[in-house]
Amino acid sequence: GNLILVGCGKMGEALLSGFVASKCINPRNIVVVEPSVERRVVLEGAYGVRTLGEAKGLHCKDNDVCLLAVRPQVLPDVLEQMAPNYDGALLISIAAGITTGRLESMVKAGTPVVRVMPNLPATVGQGMSLISAGSHARQTHLEVATMLFDAVGLTAVISEDKQNAGTALSGSGPAYFALLVDRMAQAGVAAGLQKEF
Repeated sequence: GNLILVGCGKMGEALLSGFVASKCINPRNIVVVEPSVERRVVLEGAYGVRTLGEAKGLHCKDNDVCLLAVRPQVLPDVLEQMAPNYDGALLISIAAGITTGRLESMVKAGTPVVRVMPNLPATVGQGMSLISAGSHARQTHLEVATMLFDAVGLTAVISEDKQNAGTALSGSGPAYFALLVDRMAQAGVAAGLQKEF
């Protein structure tokens, strides 16, 4: 089947880059939906993927995987555009704060849904992605999501009620460490050390 990546901003491109680099999926089997023409030209050239300007006519079949990497506020619109041709494909969403229940309410009944929360270090291949199954997602669906997100770091399957706590730790945690290291460096410079060793 195909991997349909809807949205290719910073995180979307980090995922795409990881998928292609890890060879977990053939670039010829990846379709990227991205409204900007300039961006589509860049993505086709850099990764060898096919691109589309909108999700409207997209046909998502049974053995496809549709990965939504769009902002939470545009996600309902995107799913509405895709709904008429959405036919049994695994839906993976990385939209923060949108539960699998809410996603399931926006797609055809019985659609397997998996929610994943990757963190910023995924953009440099060192991410921690938390994976939760919706009510129709089976073990095989979790395995597909795990295989994909292993391409940008570590993964953990957790129950959805732990997503908020997990996101607070793995999602926001690295920022505190970065802040701490930055303050230590500033203190060192203030004490007379050179910034470059």
